Amino acid sequence: MKHFLILCLIILPLASVSGQASREITGRILNSTTKDPVPYANVYNKTLEKGTISNLDGYFRVPVKDIRDSVMVIYIGYQTQRIALGPQDTYTIYLEESVQLLNEIVVRPKDNSYLADLLSRCRNNDSDFRSTAKAYYELKTYKDFHQIELEEGYYNADIQGYALNSLTLKAGRLALQPYENRLFASLESSRAITMMRLMNKSNYFPDNPMNLTKGEIKKHYYLDLDKKYLSNEADSIYVIDYQPKDTFGLFFSGKIWVNASDNRLIKINLKCPACRRHPFIPLFHTDSIANVSFDITMTFSTQDQEMAFNHIDFTYTVDYKSRTREQQKLNYSIQTEAILYVYDFHHTFYIPSLDMRVSELDDYRKLNAMPYNEFFWAYHDEYKLNDNRNSNELYFNDPESITNRSIFTSNVILKSKLFERPFVTWSNDRVFFKEISSDTMKGPSLGEVNADKYNLEVRHFVDINTYHDSTDVLTATIFDPYESYYHLPIDNKANCFINIYFDLCEIERLKLESDIRAALPNMDRVQEVYNQFEDRLEKQKYEYLKAVDRGINEEEMIKWNTYVKANLDIDNIALFKPYSQQ
Repeated sequence: MKHFLILCLIILPLASVSGQASREITGRILNSTTKDPVPYANVYNKTLEKGTISNLDGYFRVPVKDIRDSVMVIYIGYQTQRIALGPQDTYTIYLEESVQLLNEIVVRPKDNSYLADLLSRCRNNDSDFRSTAKAYYELKTYKDFHQIELEEGYYNADIQGYALNSLTLKAGRLALQPYENRLFASLESSRAITMMRLMNKSNYFPDNPMNLTKGEIKKHYYLDLDKKYLSNEADSIYVIDYQPKDTFGLFFSGKIWVNASDNRLIKINLKCPACRRHPFIPLFHTDSIANVSFDITMTFSTQDQEMAFNHIDFTYTVDYKSRTREQQKLNYSIQTEAILYVYDFHHTFYIPSLDMRVSELDDYRKLNAMPYNEFFWAYHDEYKLNDNRNSNELYFNDPESITNRSIFTSNVILKSKLFERPFVTWSNDRVFFKEISSDTMKGPSLGEVNADKYNLEVRHFVDINTYHDSTDVLTATIFDPYESYYHLPIDNKANCFINIYFDLCEIERLKLESDIRAALPNMDRVQEVYNQFEDRLEKQKYEYLKAVDRGINEEEMIKWNTYVKANLDIDNIALFKPYSQQ
């Protein structure tokens, strides 16, 4: 059964975007009694329909228009509070815990069967809600309090009741910093979150009360009513502490927040200090994993009168034994903190066109396949997990960081590319085919033209973003190494043939980008332009492949080379000299 190497990740909820803010306010959210920070509290400006959540230090930053804005602070288990806006820009918010119910009429039997019954009713009262929403994701990894990884992204999230079904990447960025000349990468972090199905048993995570039957709950867990209180809607909320009878890493422990008035789950914490089931494997065969611990919290919110996934903070620690077969063995304890937050059920992102099975790729290869979008990261202002130092920007732009601008090329740490077969974005540099890897996937046939001897897959990336009355169009021509193959001798003639093919795709991209800019802002017309481009490109590729016969037809190669030189100022025949020795 396949396992995945991942590090922690997080999700954040937001609201729809409307109105313009004239300034931002910042602050910290603290527990009024203990004065401890309250992390992941929802701070929402109802007037502007914009929001954020507090970070681990309780810090937040949210836009406001004027002092009449209605800015609310919401956190499960605490009383909702409205921020009284004034002329200042900084606020300290003290949240009061919800008032505990002492004399609610409940007949408590001597055992905890009524709690098992309540959890079972919540599980059976599944939500019919289904929608797509925007989501923000952030992952940070640490070794000895030193940050060694940042991954940040925006997605369209497919939500089905309590479950996060899938994530479709809009834009992402990552940064790594070496620790003792080694890099630690969370290759499958977002997939790990979608694998976390609360109501279903899994081979990758310990069991919890919500994926067990009532009989199984009573068999495997000690349940205790920790407290009960009234929600802002006057519903009775039970906080149930659950502890496994088996403490050997097959069951989660934690607390569950349940709306006892309507049998709905609103929050769950899942902990396991030594998991026997987890989705991690070491990246290198010389490493092994000694222990994995989890601390996961999931929250849910009401959408269209049904419960829906809202957010997950996903913290875990992996203890590695490195270079176990070498004389100088090293042990590492790596902690990852991630959050994924769904924030807008009314709008979705325009997802870049890429025409490839990116869902089958790990997070890093997805980012390799997509060009870094400078415009998006500079102007996108909907939602993020803020802090008072803009630490993500600082870390990403730190000279010590290897980012997705450079991580897929040679660098001082790796001395070579991170992956054997990275996607190649078109440039004046030439591409060269080498020996075929044994796991190369065969792509679709081009009929009689290649007779299954080769396949050249080139993708076109198209993304369109509008912020602050400016629209940016980002396109790229990308060679897909996973769908391309060449089962014939590689020589100068073959490399010349392949590069002219790549160049023809780039010429069509330039025409496409020009046509898209002319069609904006009419998105229907943009789609027509893209459809016409696809038809035109397929016809041209077929004509080229049939005419040049893998570069054997010198006369036709010269014609197509002349066309490329006129449009891109690149003379492939002069560079490769495919016919000089004939």
